[in-house]
Amino acid sequence: MLGPSGCGKTTLLRMIAGFNTIDGGYIKFDNEIINEIPAYKRNIGMVFQNYAIFPHLTVKENVEYGLKLRKISKTESEKRVEEILKTVKMYDYKDRLPDKLSGGQQQRVALARAIVIRPNVLLMDEPLSNLDAKLRIEMRSVIRDIQKHIGITTVYVTHDQEEALAISDRIAVMKEGLFNRLVHLVKYIKGLQIHSLQPLLVVQI
Repeated sequence: MLGPSGCGKTTLLRMIAGFNTIDGGYIKFDNEIINEIPAYKRNIGMVFQNYAIFPHLTVKENVEYGLKLRKISKTESEKRVEEILKTVKMYDYKDRLPDKLSGGQQQRVALARAIVIRPNVLLMDEPLSNLDAKLRIEMRSVIRDIQKHIGITTVYVTHDQEEALAISDRIAVMKEGLFNRLVHLVKYIKGLQIHSLQPLLVVQI
């Protein structure tokens, strides 16, 4: 989703996640309406603008946190954590605390933590905005490659047109709470539908 600050991108993302209530319309994952499903039951991975990783936990402990909440067995948890840390190229840093990592490394940890739970949908809210320009460009490729490797439907919010073009398959352009353009780039992403009863706000992602 691409649009200027304040146009409603993050609000819509939070609606998908279940953090904000919906006044009208409905949201579907595949063919299931999820409006009334609480956030903790939606099986969504989310990467925030400020990373939101726990400063007192190591890289490994941060990534396995969601698996513990889901009561995944220790053997399965260790297998998944090792696999995803290798995917995001952070396995060699698994015992470090976040304050010993660069901004790009912290973002990789946040991405690993969101993906390791094997979510139906991955939501990313301006995840590169706190990085410097050079690192932002590098991380675009990292996120794109990981997303393709894992194969998770991803909704990515940004106000940066260049970033949107570099990462996305489709771009929904938002202005003042409405989608006024849908740009097809490479392929159709299946799995997530957003509908609204409001005029001009009907989009499938």
